[in-house]
Amino acid sequence: MNGRENKKGKIPENLINRLNRSINIALTKFNQENDLDLDDMYLINIYKKVNKSPKSKGIGRSNPVLWEDDFTELEGLILTKIAEHPTTRRELAFNLNIQASSVAGIVGGKLLKFGWVEVVRYRKCTVTHKTVQELSITEKGKIALANHS
Repeated sequence: MNGRENKKGKIPENLINRLNRSINIALTKFNQENDLDLDDMYLINIYKKVNKSPKSKGIGRSNPVLWEDDFTELEGLILTKIAEHPTTRRELAFNLNIQASSVAGIVGGKLLKFGWVEVVRYRKCTVTHKTVQELSITEKGKIALANHS
């Protein structure tokens, strides 16, 4: 199979070798013409950095208004527990029997961001005995909980 009959995404080995040889010759020539002694990979990394494709603007959930409508059952449980009495993330995880990292992500990524809960004070956690943030539900959080219950 020659270079023109290859499958999409597959480049024949002989073409890869020719490309490699051409790049090596060009890098050596560049070093000599500019009186430099730079490593080939260093030059390639500079080239890649300069010719980096722009990051695409993500489609999805970047708009907070979209997130507010997406109220999950777990967020409702967490808000309900916080509404009962101020508590810490670790205590929430312990009481709801879910991973602490999940609770921390939901509280930090959504509940605090939208102002549904707030940090009331710092105290010792009953589970870990470390100084942690005690969370309390806000008026905005009570409204969100009432709307989605």
